[in-house]
Amino acid sequence: MKRSLVSMFTLLGCSAGFTAGAGPADPRIPPGNWTLQEKEYWIKLQDELDAYVEKTNEACGSKIKATFVHESFRGQMTAGGYYGLPLDMRAMCGAMANSLIEVCNGGETAKAAVASKLHQLECEFGPARYAINRGLFHATINIEPKTLDTGYNAMLAVIKKSL
Repeated sequence: MKRSLVSMFTLLGCSAGFTAGAGPADPRIPPGNWTLQEKEYWIKLQDELDAYVEKTNEACGSKIKATFVHESFRGQMTAGGYYGLPLDMRAMCGAMANSLIEVCNGGETAKAAVASKLHQLECEFGPARYAINRGLFHATINIEPKTLDTGYNAMLAVIKKSL
């Protein structure tokens, strides 16, 4: 009887889509209704952003993590390609981490400020603006020519003023 119950639960679990040993969903995939291609893009995009942040953490002695405001990029994904977002858009998100490296290269005081006051980077698509509040460096980016030229310097100014 015990064997029959175990077999029945195993069968029900498998038919319900559960598998033994299956881990949690990939945290790089955002919640919501995304196509398989978009999910694959988000994995690559998060890996790319994490690589930028890893360099920042090495340069600054920090433990910063980064993410996207995923829904803000809905409709911006391009068909085909490798990452789904234009290079300039991806570069603006990466510029958040790179601007922190530049600040940390200013010396030990700058490194200490970044390491102690920042713990999260968040990249959003929309009209350009940058802010640091309660350990969160939030950048709203777009790819208009004037923001590509001035965005990096604007990020640096916000960092230096806010830390």
